[in-house]
Amino acid sequence: FIPEHSLQLEGYEQLFNGTCHPSDVNGGKVRGLSLCDVGNVSNATDRVTSFLDTSIQQRHFDEMSKAGFEILRLPLGYWNVLDVPAEATPPGVGVDRWQRLQRILPAKSYSEWIDRVFVHAK
Repeated sequence: FIPEHSLQLEGYEQLFNGTCHPSDVNGGKVRGLSLCDVGNVSNATDRVTSFLDTSIQQRHFDEMSKAGFEILRLPLGYWNVLDVPAEATPPGVGVDRWQRLQRILPAKSYSEWIDRVFVHAK
């Protein structure tokens, strides 16, 4: 799951509270916070699971349905569906940032929330 600031989801502020990002990674300017930065805090797993519990609830799907929405975009990152070995760091991502992201939760753990989306969307 990719927490998108523009959606202003409940729990977003708590997810990123007290985190900071580097000014650049691999020579590229870093413009804002990412889940890699949440991986720096000791309670990263608790923060992410709390955010997912808060932002994926039946009431959200009921509200979308009432508003007439029939299609839903689920913003997943590849770390949500597969664990990439540390030596296979994706291009443009610093090894340490990638490893912090991967340590928050293993990919198979995200299936709980992916499944919840499909249950609520019925």
